[in-house]
Amino acid sequence: MRLAKRLCFIVLMSSLTFAQTSTSNDAASTSNVADQLKKLQDGMAEQQKQITQQQQQILKQQQEMEALRQQLGTKQDVSAKAGDVSARMIDASLHNTTAGNPTVQPASDAPAQEDQPKESPLSFKIGGAQFTPGGFMDFTSIFRSTNTGNSGGTNFFAIPFNNQVQGHLTENRFTAQNSRINLKATEKFGKNDVTGFVEMDFLGNDAANVFVTSNSHTMRLRHYFLDLKRDKWEFLGGQVWS
Repeated sequence: MRLAKRLCFIVLMSSLTFAQTSTSNDAASTSNVADQLKKLQDGMAEQQKQITQQQQQILKQQQEMEALRQQLGTKQDVSAKAGDVSARMIDASLHNTTAGNPTVQPASDAPAQEDQPKESPLSFKIGGAQFTPGGFMDFTSIFRSTNTGNSGGTNFFAIPFNNQVQGHLTENRFTAQNSRINLKATEKFGKNDVTGFVEMDFLGNDAANVFVTSNSHTMRLRHYFLDLKRDKWEFLGGQVWS
C-alpha cells in the first residue's frame, strides 16, 4: 500500500510539474506572438502615415499645376485678343489709306526696310574716292525799260541815252545763266583726309552774237578748293567767287 501511495504521489507531482511547465511555455509563446503583432501594427501605421503625406503632396502639386495652366491660358487669351485687335486696327488703317489713295499698297506687299543707313543715290565711287554731284537749275525772267543788251547781270555803263535807238526800246529776256553744277570728292590716304570741291555756272564771257544765234552761254569756274586734314593740321586752298 505504501508503495502504491508513493507511486501515486510521484505520478501526481509529475503531472503537476508538467502542467506548470506547459502553462509557462504557452504563456511565453503567447507573449511573443503579441509582440510581433504589435510591431506589425506599428509598421503598418507608419506606412499609412507616409502614404497619406505623399497623397497630400501629390494633391498640392496638382493644384499648383492647375493654377499655372489657368494663368497660361488667360495670358494666351489676352495675347490672342490683343493680336486680333491690332490686326483689325491695321486692316482698318490700310482700308482708309487705300480708299483715299488707291495707289497705296498694303503693308504686307511693301518691301522690307533695311536697318543699314542708305547712301545718297547721286553718290558714286571711283576706286576709294566718293563723288557727290550737286547743283540746281534756275530760270529767270528779266525786264528792263531800256535795251542794254545784257543777259542776267546789268552793265550800268552800257545803259543807252535817249538820243539812241536802244534808249527808246524796252527789253524782256529769259535766261538760265544762274544755274549751277558742282562736284564734291572725298578720299582718305592713310591719316590724310582729302576733300575737293568744284562748282561752275554759266555767267562767263558770252559771245557778241549770243542773243542772235542761240542762247548758249559760256561756262565759268565759280568755286574750286582743296581741303587737306591730318590730325590737328588742316590746309585749305583754292578760289571762290566774290
